[in-house]
Amino acid sequence: MIIYNYDLISREYIGESQADLDPEETKRQGKEVYLIPACATTVKPPKPRTNETVIYNDGWQIVPDFRGKYIVND
Repeated sequence: MIIYNYDLISREYIGESQADLDPEETKRQGKEVYLIPACATTVKPPKPRTNETVIYNDGWQIVPDFRGKYIVND
């Protein structure tokens, strides 16, 4: 099962990985049960556009991201 990971502090999406099967729960329930670590979810994040990033806050949210940009305020 693919899981989607986010940073503990910034809560920003950092990538996807493969969840491991829980052998005890899988055996007990008779169906596949996966281990979902902290700072991960099974919900796929939306794709951000330019100057946006995705954070997880009780669900995925797209927020402005101007890191590394030079901004002038007249």
